[in-house]
Amino acid sequence: MGLIEKGAYRDELEIRHLVRTDVRDDYASDEIFANFREVTIGEIAPGKLYRCSHPSISDPRSPYASALIEQAGIRTVINLSDSDEELASNWEYSEYYKAIGEAGNLINLNMGVDPLAEDFAKKLGEGLRFMISHEPPYLIHCVEGKDRAGIASALLGAIMNAKTDEIYADYVKSYENYYNVKQGTAAYDAVKKIIADLFVLMNNGNPVDDVNVKSVALDYLTKRAGLTYTEIAAIQDILR
Repeated sequence: MGLIEKGAYRDELEIRHLVRTDVRDDYASDEIFANFREVTIGEIAPGKLYRCSHPSISDPRSPYASALIEQAGIRTVINLSDSDEELASNWEYSEYYKAIGEAGNLINLNMGVDPLAEDFAKKLGEGLRFMISHEPPYLIHCVEGKDRAGIASALLGAIMNAKTDEIYADYVKSYENYYNVKQGTAAYDAVKKIIADLFVLMNNGNPVDDVNVKSVALDYLTKRAGLTYTEIAAIQDILR
């Protein structure tokens, strides 16, 4: 086994061995338990963009997420995970979430988890177009608000001039919330490597740093997700 393979296996073990509970009292706040937070990396203005776990499913975190998005005054939801059938069965768990949907301010995308897959990219583009035609504050969520939502937030941060450290830290924050992962540990570095490596893959295997991370995100959103530069400029304007 080569050094790279050994390193990858070691990273996988670090992540696989992470543990969490579904008990609210095991967490320091409702926000941590629900993996809820405002995204203000780069030039994303306060009060514009939020992310969290699913606010309307049969899950211990859902009532907390629902209460938090109501407190934040969320007006538009980009649901990355649900199919039409799943969404219909999930309405009953949050009256606030249901009201957003019934007002026509929610899109459900039923995305897979592979950001390099055509399905993921095209559906993300559809969700971002929905943002353009609807009002903030926006919520982006999947089931855990961790990976699909993390990648969407990372790309938005990158086009809003966030530095790589900001982008990667926002991604890892979900693992801090769920698993109490600490900076400076092997587990933290292993999770950070997930999102860092993803940007490298988006860049055809070439290094990514503060100088080119925005262009990598722009290439992804135009060439893979199918957005125009005019649409991206509109997204930038509404997030500033």
